[in-house]
Amino acid sequence: MLIPLASALRIYGVCLLALGHFSEALAQLQESASHFRALADTPMYPAMEELEVELKLGMCLTALGRPPEAAEHFRAGLDVLRALAVSESGLQPALAPYLAQMSDQLLDFRQSPVLTASAALLTQILDRSAEILGHLGWHDTAEQIT
Repeated sequence: MLIPLASALRIYGVCLLALGHFSEALAQLQESASHFRALADTPMYPAMEELEVELKLGMCLTALGRPPEAAEHFRAGLDVLRALAVSESGLQPALAPYLAQMSDQLLDFRQSPVLTASAALLTQILDRSAEILGHLGWHDTAEQIT
């Protein structure tokens, strides 16, 4: 039951974030992240969903003027991405479109004038994403990210 709830909260939080309702988005994304973390050591763990939640939390907290907290979530996202990079099951071709879309969003977000404290972390996340996409045969997309 945790996966559908965590996924629904993620989707709701992402929608609120897109609408600029940062405080409301933060609450939904934090609860979603909590549920995903509880699933981390289970076979049902949806790593890509947790990755998205952590990155969106970083974006949300940056928009709320809380860069130190945002950096924590960008680091957590980078940790998830690193785990995906070394996981054989994580490098499935189905992940490539999802990862490419998230990378596009991060590239846009990296242009934000309020983003200074986490810029280096975002670069690391984008570099790791490009590496994974390259391994999956998405070379053109990987080159666009770097």
